[in-house]
Amino acid sequence: MDTEDLLTERRWPGYRALALESGVRSCVTLPYRRSGIEATVSLFGYRPGALERSVRGPVGMLVEEITTGLLRDCRYRAALAEVGQLETALGSRAVIDRASGIGMHVLGCEAEQAFGLLRAISQRTNRKLAEVAECAEVAEVAEAVVRAKGRDLESELSALAGPGH
Repeated sequence: MDTEDLLTERRWPGYRALALESGVRSCVTLPYRRSGIEATVSLFGYRPGALERSVRGPVGMLVEEITTGLLRDCRYRAALAEVGQLETALGSRAVIDRASGIGMHVLGCEAEQAFGLLRAISQRTNRKLAEVAECAEVAEVAEAVVRAKGRDLESELSALAGPGH
């Protein structure tokens, strides 16, 4: 959107009246779209035709740089969010693996069965798998495994899994 002289402009009567009342005689709005980012820059002049050269020169270049910076910032924030998610996943994985190892030791089962036990507890208690692996009940069993070197704990761990396990 642009106009060289709002005094002779017939479009946008409401805007035109407010702009002229404020002393604005010319205006231009520049839209920019790049990689999902949309931005507009509006310039206002107090003389007719005052913005003609600005749009194609330094202002256009400035808006290009701003749009590039916004795009870079969005990508940077997305990368930080992904790094945070990956760190959480890595931390959770270690806890889940330890809890599976405890299950394997106590029940004398394979890794898939121990993981299935954790998954069953997770589903039954409606908690995330990592939360199940860190929960107090599992931690107590882990401490008991260490103290008893795994003897006589099969029933306790099986009870955590619920019926059918």
